[in-house]
Amino acid sequence: MSKGARWPTVALGWSAAVIVTMLIAWWAISIVGHELSSTVALPQSAASGSSQQVTPSTAPRPRPSANRPRRTQRSGGGVLAPSSTGSTSGAGGASGPAVSSPAGGGGDEPTAAPRPRRPPVTNPRPSSPPPSRVTDQRAIETAGGTAAFTCTAANAMSLLYATSAPGYRTEPPRIRDRSRIEVEFSGDPDDQKIDARCSSGKVTFSIEH
Repeated sequence: MSKGARWPTVALGWSAAVIVTMLIAWWAISIVGHELSSTVALPQSAASGSSQQVTPSTAPRPRPSANRPRRTQRSGGGVLAPSSTGSTSGAGGASGPAVSSPAGGGGDEPTAAPRPRRPPVTNPRPSSPPPSRVTDQRAIETAGGTAAFTCTAANAMSLLYATSAPGYRTEPPRIRDRSRIEVEFSGDPDDQKIDARCSSGKVTFSIEH
């Protein structure tokens, strides 16, 4: 066989050897992978894990003890033993409320309880005195007109009305003080003036021409 015809034969044989080698390697890999998949358990997926329900723990929680020992305090010189019922008993046998000791460390003398604050004292406002009762009322007639007055027990005078007669004119009343009022009727022939006063709760008057 010539040298030119030998090269195609070598190339064909080499290709066949490569193909056979690849087939053998693929066959070995598939066998090993099948054995591994049958013996090794694969991890579960997240979807299957999430479907499982988590059972809450039913173990009881520890509760704090209701009866806690209280700090020992002194009362009357004896040391009080802690008690879960809230009452304290001294070494001397006497029982009573606990007395706190001062912060300075004396311990034997109880601290004085703070004094309650007194509410501020408010002075009530004086109310206005009630009006005095009318004790007398009188209408005084003159030639110039008529005027009516009242008196109270406190000698306070008030003018009820003043009406002038025909031909006369009523002038504005003059209040001299709380118990005296003057009313004047001016006209012809003479002016008429009433000087009214309160005395001991009674109306007294005088007429001036």
